[in-house]
Amino acid sequence: AQEFLAPVRLDPQVNLAPLLEEMEGGLRVLGIGHWVRQEELEKLRDGDLETAYFGFDGGRGAVWGIGDGDWPTLPGSPSHNFKVISFDLGGPHSIERFTFRTRPGLFEQDANLEEFYLLTNAGDFDRGSIGISQRIGKFHADLAYHVTANQSGVVDLPLSAAGPVQYVLLMVDLGLATASVPDTDWEIAEVELFGNGYAPEASYRSNVIDLGGPASLGDLTWSARM
Repeated sequence: AQEFLAPVRLDPQVNLAPLLEEMEGGLRVLGIGHWVRQEELEKLRDGDLETAYFGFDGGRGAVWGIGDGDWPTLPGSPSHNFKVISFDLGGPHSIERFTFRTRPGLFEQDANLEEFYLLTNAGDFDRGSIGISQRIGKFHADLAYHVTANQSGVVDLPLSAAGPVQYVLLMVDLGLATASVPDTDWEIAEVELFGNGYAPEASYRSNVIDLGGPASLGDLTWSARM
């Protein structure tokens, strides 16, 4: 069979959440100025609907606070804490859907995530229509969704209109930064990410080609076809 190079092609039937590290990305939560790994996050993609990641974990989870006037609070409003979970795909890809759900049947016990922001970034946190200040530094992203009254335990959101995406950020308001206990309680049992088609950009890096001695090279050419 003929062998050839080709950009990564995503299968729309394959959940990418468990494959983020294979794609040279990862799953992290935003701490104070940096992204951190957290063992509990693995429950978001372990394929087990009986395990869940809980929004309030006794204060152990990394949270991020924004000051007065920073998006998404209104100018002069009190500072809030937010939990921001990042799904890094390792490079820009065409992502069609982002889905998440509670454990079966538990959304009736107020376990569903009622309000959240879904943000996307194409691979550069210095670029995006929304600049979000954190305690240390700032990152930019584009707002895909702001859901305020979700009453379902299963959420399925199209993302194809966002264009090439490297980061999908799930951001949840945990309430006033001065509160000792967040005023929201929620869980997510599983997250799924589905893409489709070829990556919009690709590169190839080879080993050094040993010509066996001094050589004079003429034209070097290459071609590609999508």
